[in-house]
Order: sequence, then C-alpha cells, then structure tokens
Amino acid sequence: MGGWAGWRRWGGWALAVAVALWILSAPGERGALTDDERDYAQAAIHLLRHGVFSHAPDSESPAPDAYREPGYAAFVAAVWRLCGADPPARPEDLVRGGAAARRAVACLGSAQRLLLAAAAWAAARAARRLGGGRAAAAAAGLLTLTSPALLRLSGQLASEALAAALLTSAALVLAALAAAPWARSAAAAGLLLGALVLTRAAFAYLVPLAALVPLLGGAAGGRPGRRRLAGLAALLAGLALLAPAAWAARNAHRFGHWALAESRVVPLARAELGIDVAREGPWAAALAWTPGGLAGDLHRRWFPESRLDRWRWSGPPEQTNYFVRAVRRHRELLGDGGDRLAADAALRREALAAIRERPGAYLLALPPLLWRGLFAERSPGWARPFDLALPLGLLLATGCAVALGRALADRHGPRLALLSLPALSYLFHALATEQLPRFHQPALPLAWAAAAVLLIPRGAAPGDKLKGRAARVPGPAGEEGRPVREKWEGPVEMVVLLDEAGHAIGTAPKSEVHHAGTPLHLAFSLFLFDREGRTLLQRRSFAKRTWPGVWSNSCCGHPGPGEELAAAARRRLADELGLAAEEVEVVLPDFRYRAEQDGMVENEICPVLAGRARGEPRPDPSEVAEIAWHPWEEVLSVARESPERLSPWASEEARLLAGAPRFASWWERAISGSGGPRRA
Repeated sequence: MGGWAGWRRWGGWALAVAVALWILSAPGERGALTDDERDYAQAAIHLLRHGVFSHAPDSESPAPDAYREPGYAAFVAAVWRLCGADPPARPEDLVRGGAAARRAVACLGSAQRLLLAAAAWAAARAARRLGGGRAAAAAAGLLTLTSPALLRLSGQLASEALAAALLTSAALVLAALAAAPWARSAAAAGLLLGALVLTRAAFAYLVPLAALVPLLGGAAGGRPGRRRLAGLAALLAGLALLAPAAWAARNAHRFGHWALAESRVVPLARAELGIDVAREGPWAAALAWTPGGLAGDLHRRWFPESRLDRWRWSGPPEQTNYFVRAVRRHRELLGDGGDRLAADAALRREALAAIRERPGAYLLALPPLLWRGLFAERSPGWARPFDLALPLGLLLATGCAVALGRALADRHGPRLALLSLPALSYLFHALATEQLPRFHQPALPLAWAAAAVLLIPRGAAPGDKLKGRAARVPGPAGEEGRPVREKWEGPVEMVVLLDEAGHAIGTAPKSEVHHAGTPLHLAFSLFLFDREGRTLLQRRSFAKRTWPGVWSNSCCGHPGPGEELAAAARRRLADELGLAAEEVEVVLPDFRYRAEQDGMVENEICPVLAGRARGEPRPDPSEVAEIAWHPWEEVLSVARESPERLSPWASEEARLLAGAPRFASWWERAISGSGGPRRA
C-alpha cells in the first residue's frame, strides 16, 4: 500500500519508533558543568545519599538549605533511582567520571528527551486548539522536537527542561477547563501548576490567575452556576498551592522565612538595570540585546561607553554593569556565613526602594526588556555562520501575537486560557527580572504551536499555494452551484453565503456571520451510527456562542468554498470527535431552518448526512462537553415528545429523517446490510 493511504496506515508507527529511538539515544559529549548544573546535581546527590535537600559541597552530613526550588532536583534523583544508576560522588564526576557516571548522564538525557517528546505532543494539541489543522499540529510537534534551545536543554541539568513540559501541559489542561468546566480538568491543572511552581518559583504568580480560567468557560456557556465555578477555582488553586505551601512552611520552620527559594540578586539587578538603561537610553539597550554579530558590532561602535555588557568584577561601580553591582551588594549583605534568606529579603527591600526612588528609570527599561525576551530560541547549528535567533524570535512573537489577537477578537475562552500562561510569564519577567531569554524557554512549545498555525493555514497542505481559486459550491440538493472565487487568508474559517434559491453568492468569515441578522449560508448536519444502529449524540461545549451545553446530533459544521459535503463532514468529525466515518451520504438534501437564542440567530440551508463510525471517539473538549450512544428509536422518541431536550435543528432533522426515503435506503445498505438491526 503506497501513497497517502500507506502513510496513514504505517506512518504513525514509523514516527513513534523514530521518536522512541531518539529518546533513548545517548547524549553527545559535553563540556564542564555550569554553576546551575552543579547546584542541581549536588542537590540530587544529597537527596539520594543522605535524604537531605541541600546544595552544600559534598560531606557526610550536609546542612539543609532553601537555595533553589526542590522540583527539578527531585526529578533528577527520581530518574537516577528508577533507572538504577548510582549517583556520582561529586557533580564534576558527571563529566569526567567512569561507566557509572556515564550511565547516570544517559538516563537523565533519555528522561529529558521524553519530557521534550511530551512537550511536543502538547504543542501539537495546542496547535489544534488554536484553530490549526493536522498539518499545523504535525509541524508544531516537529518544530518543538527539533528546537535548538529545547534540544540543548534536554542534554543539560536544567530546570527549564522539566518546566517546558509542565507549562505546556498545564496550558493545554486550562484550555480544556475553559471549554468545559469539569472538576477533573481543574484538578489536573492544579497539580501541574503546583509541580511547575516547585520547579520554577517565579511561576507562582500564575496560580491566582489560572484560578480565574473557569470563569471563561462560565461566561461563554452561561450554564454552570457561580457556586460551581467558585468550587472549581478553589479546587485548582488549592491543589496548585498545596505542595508549594508545604515547602514554604518547611523553610519557615527551619530558617524562619516563608520562601520557596532564594531569589538571589534578581530583584536588585532589575532595579539597577533601569538605572543603566536610563543613563544610556532604550535604543542602546535594545541593540545590546539583539542577537547576532552585526548587532553587537553596531552596539560597540555607536555606544562605546555602554555598561550593559561590561562584566568587570573589580574596580569602581561606574565601570561595571547592573548585574555586577547587584552581585557585589549581595556578597556584602551575606558576609561570611550569613543568613542567606535574610540577605535575600534585604535585597528585595533595596530593590523596591530603588524603584520607588526612580520609577521613571524602571518604566523606561520595559520596552527594551520586552524586546530582549523575544529571543528564547537559539540559532540552529546548521545555520552557521549566520545567526537565525533574530528572525526566529520575530516569527514566534508574530505567531503568538496573531493567535492572541484572534482569541481576543473572537472572545474564545479556551484559546485565551491556552495563551495566558506564556503571555503572563513574558510580562512578569519584564516587570520583575532582567528578562533573560532562557526564562522563556519553557514557553517555546506553545510559541511554536502558534507559529505553526500562522505558517500553515487550516485546510492547506504544506506545499499548497495559498492563492485565490475558482471553485463550484454544492447547492442544497447536492448539485453544483455558481462559481465562487475565494482567497484563503490564514486559518480563518470561511462560510458560503447563499441566496433564497440556494445558490452561492459569496463568502464571509465564520466569526462574522453569526449575529442577530445572520445571513443565509450553507451548513451541514451529520448523524453518525454504529453497526448496532445506535447514533452518537454530543453535548455542545459550554464555550460555544450558540446553544452551549445543549445535546445535539453527532456533528455540525460549514463546508468551505469548493468543499464537498461528505469531505466537510469527515473533516469536522475528525476535528470534533477524533473519528473517521464510512458510508457518508446526503440523506436529507433540502433541509433549511432558522432558530434564535439570546439574540444569536442560525439561518442555514443545512443538508443532513448519515455515516457509519469507524474507531473510538476522542472528543475535543473545546468543541464537545460530553458524548453518548443512543438507540435510534430512542432519539426519535425524544425528538417527537421532548424536542426541547435537543438542539432545535437536531430534533427537527430527526423527525424528518424518520420519513425520508434516502435515509431508509441508506439504513438498509449501511446498517442492516452489515449485520445491524432493521428499522422499526
């Protein structure tokens, strides 16, 4: 079997095997440990050897501390224990040790590649959430897997590797929670956010904001009560704060300070940075932080007295930059064996005092810091001697901005929830830190998802030319109508506008069609059956603008310009329910209806199709809140006796299908002919 059909059958398995081999492959040679890597390795070694969380140099009885968050060190220790690797005696042995150290490095590398694979899967799901098709989802996953920055993290002892998987997964679950306010989604989001905070304490501010996500679903759907929404918010926040609060209580008990970890020089460095930017100007700072050799050369030529990149650890303060001054002050406060958490608190107070004294300098640093944060992605090695960090950063920023703008314009709660974590992280670091690009590497999978949706519009194959084309649009009875010329613009879903005779007269974006004066347009409804004659009903997501939370037929949608009804039904069925179908036919070609709810009007010529399901449903929570299989006669009984229990179109369609000759013929062939029951 060749071609596309062969790929559909065997390509998924081949890709899974390739990813498995990639995960299990041993990392390459590496250089000396960085300070951060040494700290994490030391903490993991002490956890395994002594059961103590400490970053102290190797000793028989290390003193507990709160220098860093415990999440990543606990992850490293768990990986070594699970794979049976002996922890090295010292962190440096990971580089120059023997077979045992190489095994520990290989185990950790495989585990972190597994984390990257999980982040890639979540990025693919995020691309679908953002309105992308299968091609965009595949591109998002592959771009995440091959991201130079994320690949580099997977070969290091870096907490960002764990944070990337946690942040992407948490954002995906929050989107599901906004689509359908279920307790399991709130609990999963809370647990993921709690693990994220224990890995990177800077993400703690996301918890109260994430607790507002259920309100997005409630506002869109209007169904869940305030008490239920408040309960979901409390569940999410409680589970998210449970483990971090326990760790902060441990630090308060042992060291007298409620803290998750030391913030070290970060707050004071941010305050001092504002002073440097005010002295040199925001343009000098933006140029200093632009990646690429040309930008560096221009910065040195145009601003020869700049301190921003002057790393002199001796001499007067005017010869050093903001970070060096902050480190010097930290050393002064710490002294010999001083209280690290007390020094940490003193630095924060000094930072706040400096900001209050010069608020203008603090605000002036925001634009160049926002620019600096765009370049979390690294340039790939194959691009040398060129540095692609600048164009890659601009591409990711554009994708995120476009996706966020569309979500805001459409008031799309799930997409807003999905993008809220990286957007808020970006703003927070500009306000509270020096905005190092690596701070944003955990958000790269979501950024690549947004970029993939921008680059590969829905409904276009990767090699297609996205140009306007003439196409014939089927009329209500399945015959071809008049030609329509449509220019596809990104992942915007277009619907076909009709005149009273059912002929196509133009197109319009779906987001602009449904309102109080909805024009007549083309749609379709699908009733999906299994071989036993049961039909699949879906409960529409609470995030839907029309008839949220209402039970309806298997699937509805709008065919695009030039798209056949059966192809549109299969596409929408795969998007909403993760199902394939066979024997898909138009069985009620002339159905037309108009319905109104809360000022929203449906006005459609809506041919009805029937099909037989193949596979198990995997509903998209942003589209479907619940599914259920029911005998067809039971559905007919509800449509006749209690039509208000179904959507207005579904109840009317079911009643009409009961006497439709085409549907009777289809049933005999597709259901009764395959061993199913005959119609009553």
